[in-house]
Amino acid sequence: MDATPLSERRETIPALARDTMTHFATQDGIKVPTLTARAEDLLKSYDWPGGERELRAVVERAMLLAAGDDHVDAQHLPEEIANPNAPRRPVGEIIPFVEEERRILAHALEVTGGKIPEAARRLAIGRATLYRKVKKYNLR
Repeated sequence: MDATPLSERRETIPALARDTMTHFATQDGIKVPTLTARAEDLLKSYDWPGGERELRAVVERAMLLAAGDDHVDAQHLPEEIANPNAPRRPVGEIIPFVEEERRILAHALEVTGGKIPEAARRLAIGRATLYRKVKKYNLR
């Protein structure tokens, strides 16, 4: 890890993001998605107060949201990165887990055309678990 803040070496961000995607894809035995030009631009324009650790976490989350897509795009990035002019949550506010979980599950169902077995496989969770969560969040 470089000690220089990412905001001072923005040109390295796409390569770091791609390296992170390769790492997680290899670890999970999946195809490495591509990073769209729009996503690259958004990642480079963000200030990264959490440095490389924050970038890795954002990329891992984006890959989960992209579940099965062949690319990571703006829609897979957190709101504060994808829509820099949108109203922000106060610093230190934590996004409730259920909000993120519901969003991830809804996206997986959308990508798989509502096929729960396929969505469960791509999310690496059991079908019964996904059925319970679909009912809990009223996703059908």
